[in-house]
This record gives sequence, structure tokens and C-alpha cells, in this order.
Amino acid sequence: MPSPHTRYTGDDDLDLDIVSVLLVSILPNLDALLIASHGTESRILHMGQITFRCVRSLRMLSKLVLHNLHFATLAALGRFVAAFPSLKILRCTDVAVVSHGHEHLVQALTPHRLEELNVNSTNHMGQDVKILSFLLRLFHGHLRHLTVSAGDIAGRTKLLPPLIRLPSLEVRFDRPNFSFGRQETEIIRSLVEKTLPEALQVVFEGCGALPVLSDGRARTKEELRRLDALLMSLPGRRVVTFVLPHGAQNRRTFWQTTFHDCFVGLRTRGCLNVTYAKPSGNLESPEEDGLVHASPRKTVALGHSVASLAVSLDSKWVASGSSNGLIMIWDPDDTTILGQWACVDVGIVWHLAFSPDSQRLVCSGSDGRIVVWNVEQGDKIGALTGHTDAVRKVVWSPDGTRLASGSDDSTVRVWDAETYLQLYVLETHTAIVLSVAFAPDSNLLASCSRDHHCYVWHVETGTLKHDLSGHQDIVWTAVFAPDSSRIATASDDRSVRIWSVETGEELVVLQEHRGRVWVVAFTEDGKQIMSASSDSTVKVSDSFSGERILVLKGHNYKVNDVQFSPDGKYIASASSDKTVRLWNRSDGSCAAIFSEHNDKVTHVVFSPDGRTLTSAGHDGMVYIRRLSDFV
Repeated sequence: MPSPHTRYTGDDDLDLDIVSVLLVSILPNLDALLIASHGTESRILHMGQITFRCVRSLRMLSKLVLHNLHFATLAALGRFVAAFPSLKILRCTDVAVVSHGHEHLVQALTPHRLEELNVNSTNHMGQDVKILSFLLRLFHGHLRHLTVSAGDIAGRTKLLPPLIRLPSLEVRFDRPNFSFGRQETEIIRSLVEKTLPEALQVVFEGCGALPVLSDGRARTKEELRRLDALLMSLPGRRVVTFVLPHGAQNRRTFWQTTFHDCFVGLRTRGCLNVTYAKPSGNLESPEEDGLVHASPRKTVALGHSVASLAVSLDSKWVASGSSNGLIMIWDPDDTTILGQWACVDVGIVWHLAFSPDSQRLVCSGSDGRIVVWNVEQGDKIGALTGHTDAVRKVVWSPDGTRLASGSDDSTVRVWDAETYLQLYVLETHTAIVLSVAFAPDSNLLASCSRDHHCYVWHVETGTLKHDLSGHQDIVWTAVFAPDSSRIATASDDRSVRIWSVETGEELVVLQEHRGRVWVVAFTEDGKQIMSASSDSTVKVSDSFSGERILVLKGHNYKVNDVQFSPDGKYIASASSDKTVRLWNRSDGSCAAIFSEHNDKVTHVVFSPDGRTLTSAGHDGMVYIRRLSDFV
């Protein structure tokens, strides 16, 4: 299979006609292209009509990097970039134009769906702000992320057009003679004022930034405090992340204290995050070859909304399922894709679950089918048929002997986990079954439904043990306490209820939330219980007395998922505000904010070994983070 990336470099003026046939016929799956001149002088890029026609056929190409090039005019630059029909990411480094005339000629181009734009220079040509302004006017309609170098636009931000409510803005301070004073503060203020981003990243590159930020000068701290006040005064709420150079993590406590002291407003609002770059850059960054490489923060683009996410119990595998039936398996320790299965049998992959021995993966989908895969070999080894509508959830019993599934056909079905034969059908529910869960001892099974009921069943016989009736609305989920003695349920009636498994008695009713509650979890010792709600909060309570212990505030939209870390020190939450937050369980403070997602985040999960935190959502992206990079 041909490589999905390629480049063309030269020392003469560039004429792409000589490579057009190769681009189309040899690399039909090309998705990233670098065009660069490595001579001492930039070369003017020419592109004839034949090449224009060939470029327009590159439907898979989504990323374009231009390095050390001249274009005759801004219009020529615009025509060239707009010729790529599926372009999503554009990076221009040391790009210039000979003449700025006739830029109006490109305004008649069909609006382009460019999502990410990065313009910077290393040779200080002084043209970057004009090129940036031109590209912003041309592609502003769908832009989701903008990266600019502060040194390139110092004193010239007035030339940039406004981009109201840009989802993500990244400002990089990458000059060797770094300083942080009034000018740097004004650059950030002006850019934020023009874009009103939902997420702002301020990246300090190079070791020169550390002495300036850490020398304790009153002027530097005064400017940081002034920046805090300016950011707080601007309309809208935004998460602000400061990325410090590699090496700064060796004084993690010092930097956390410094930024917390200087950015009191952002910290109080829960919108401050401080993180650290890796040797190759914590963000996507250009290497010596000019191509954009994957960063230590690993991502996989599924192309469709992520509907399900799972991590194996041995922490070796991560699995995600998308809205187009695609399942992807990869190793969380590197970016190696271990398996990619097109599960056309199941449509939307509603749920994924690894077996207790981590060797098998079960998936359920929108067409009612359930499929079991051998993870190591990638073979389909079982198909569970019987449901007549979408299967929302399928789970393994902890002892690995049973599978249970809940469906839109209002039934719960229990299966033999070795033969994949159906053992029995439970038909008591009168509406869609949203969740099923085994007790830790594998003896009982709970099912929840839109019919406002949670039923508890004997696994061995399929007989009903309890009808837990008390909720006044949809019951989204049920979870057993670690010792299997209690069960907690979460409902649209804004309550969490804890029941005795032995008697079916309602023990505790938690009515702390002001919105729907759809996620609930016990701590490992069962003493505390956590819930997530559409009211944008996460709450932790004593599971016996119901006394409130923590209220985690910071998200500005509904919280879709929440989980305790395996060591119990942290809580992770995923929200429709497009962020993932990591909280200190000891005091409820926010330890980190992750704002990479461009749409609502629906899933978050710690690996059982506690090394990684994975999230996924409607933007079709899966992010795997090493926790040691942040805490």
C-alpha cells in the first residue's frame, strides 16, 4: 500500500505539473502533503491547469504543509489552497507573496471547510500577518482551531478580521529572546477579543522562557496578573491552558503555585490549566522534515461520532466503536493500530466490553446483533442472535461465564459466554432497556429501562428477585456496590437511590442534582458514591448516610460520564462543553483540563493500571493521555 504522506522539495521554482500524475495514480489514498523548498531562498510556486484538475481529484488529502515558498500574489495562494477539495488542516511556515494585489479575485471561490490553520515564520519576513489575515477572511466560515506565533503579529493584530466564537485558539511564544511584558499581554488580549475562543492555549517554547517566568520579577508577575484580569473581563467563558517548555515539569509544584497565584480569577472559575511539553512538543509540532507528527498525546480519528469506548482489564487494549459501525483496537503505549474492523453487521456500535481475561471483545449495535471477536487474532468468533431491535448494552459476568444484553425490543437476554447460545429471555420491561449490570459476585443481574423500573434477577435461574420501583422517570443505569450488598440507580427524576440487595428496601435517596442523573459509581471500598448530571456538576456523597462530601463545579454544560481513578486519588469527568476534567478527590480541586475535543465528550475511562486516561466524543476523536504527564 502506498504511503499516505508525501512531499515535493526542490531548489528551483516549483512547477507541480511534473509530479501531478504521480500524486493521483501512485498515491490515491494520500492524506497529507508537504511542499517545501530547502534552498537558501524561497521559490515561487507555479501550478498549471493540468495540476489543478489532478489536485481536485485528491479527495482523501486533508492536511497540507507549505514551507519556505513564494506565491506571486495572495490570489495565487488562495487559489492553490482552495484547489484541494477535502483540505481540513493548513500549515504555512515561511510563506510569502511577491505582490499583495488582486486578493479580491478569490472571494468568488466556493466556501472552504478548512478547520485548522497555522501560520508562522522562522526568518521574520514580516508578511505573516497579511497572509494570516487573508486566509482568515477566505476560510473563516468553518475554522475550529487557529495557531499563531506571537512574534509574527506583534503590534499588528488590528489587521486581523474578527472571528467570533472560534472554538480553539493557540498562541505560541517561540522567539529565542523571550520576554513577557505589556506587549505580550496585549497580543493575547487582542487575539482573544477578536476570536472569543472557547479554549485558549498559550504555549511557551524553548528554555529561554523558563528563566523569565521563574525569576520572581515583580513586573513579570504583575503582567501575568494583568492578563488574568483582562481574560476575566472579556465576554464568554473559556478554558485557558498554559503549556510550559520541556524540563519545567521537574519543578511542577513551583509552576503550579506560580500560576495559581497569578491567575486567581481563572483558577477560582475552574478555567486554569498548566501542563508541560514533551521533548518533541506536547502539541502537534513540526519536526525537522516539516511534516506534522503525532504528539505524545495520542489521537485516532474515526471520522464519525464515537458511540462506545472500552479498555481491557489488563490495560493492553483500547477499543472504540463509531456511529458507522467501525471498531478500532490499538495499543495505548504507542500509536500502533492493532485492529480495525468494519462491523457492518451491527451498524452503530452502541457498546463494547472486554472479557475478564481481556482476550475477547463483545460489541452490540443498532441492528440488534451482538458479535464477539478474538482481540489478538482479529477473528469474529461468535454471533448472538435473538434481539429484534438495537442492543444498547452487553456485558460479561465477572466470572466470565455469562453475557447479558439489554435492547430497544424491551427484553433482557442472558447468554452462555462459551457457546454463545441464549440461556433465557427476560420480558418484564415494557420499554427500551438502557442498561444491564452483573453484581461483582456474578450471582445477580440488574436491568434499567425507560419504564422507570430497575429489576434485579437471579442469574442462575432467570427469576425476578426485586422490582426496585420508586423512580418517577427514566432509569438510566444501575451499579452494584463492591460487596454486592447494595445497588445504586440514577434517573431522569434527578435522584440517585441506593437499595438493599437482600431486601429490596430503599436505603438512601440523594436529590442533590437539579438535572437528569445518568451516571453513578461507587468507590472501591463502597463508602462513597459519585453521580454526574445534566446540571453540569459531579457530586460525591457518603453512600450510607447520603451526606454530601464534594461538589465538582467547572463544566458549563452537562456531564456525560465520570469515573474514579483505580488508586482513588482522582476523578475524571467528560462533558458536552467539549472538555475533560481531572479532579483531586481529596479536596475537589481541578488538577487538569483537557480541551482537545471539538464537540461534546461522551466517554472517559481510566486504564485499570492507572497509567492512562482515554476520552472520546462526537467529534470522532479518541484521546489517550499518560497521566504522569499531568499529575
